[in-house]
Amino acid sequence: MQKVLLQVFKNPLIIATLLGLLFNVFGLRLPVFLTASLKSLGNASLAAGLLCIGASLTLRDLKAKFALISACIVQRLLIVPLIAWTAALVFGLDKLSLGVLVLFAALPTAQSCYVMTASMGGDAPAVANVTTMQTLSAMLTLPIWTAYVLLPASGLIQ
Repeated sequence: MQKVLLQVFKNPLIIATLLGLLFNVFGLRLPVFLTASLKSLGNASLAAGLLCIGASLTLRDLKAKFALISACIVQRLLIVPLIAWTAALVFGLDKLSLGVLVLFAALPTAQSCYVMTASMGGDAPAVANVTTMQTLSAMLTLPIWTAYVLLPASGLIQ
């Protein structure tokens, strides 16, 4: 367990997130030249991550892990938003906060999950398939969640 935690905290994604949090908490700002450079690097890394995901997709892995991929899709795109909706109702969130919470909960897994899995020696091809299939499935589920969030907020239904 200690080895896994050490790997997680050595991961550049985690380090950058923690540094960003510290900068935000303490109101620190990076120099403009550094911000511009890091933004370009970040944009390039997003594209590189997507290329890596695409390069590791195979129909064989998709078929072999179909049950896992399906379970991940249902869990991430249906169950997690339902849990978020329930939590919002239990805690009495206003309609706007409920909508933001539910829509964020309804988003597919980020591509950075693949990068982290690959760097930690996990089943990167399975994560690539899960990420891709969740993103494709979200084209169907996100409009439904958006409608459920917007209709009550519009006052058309209660």
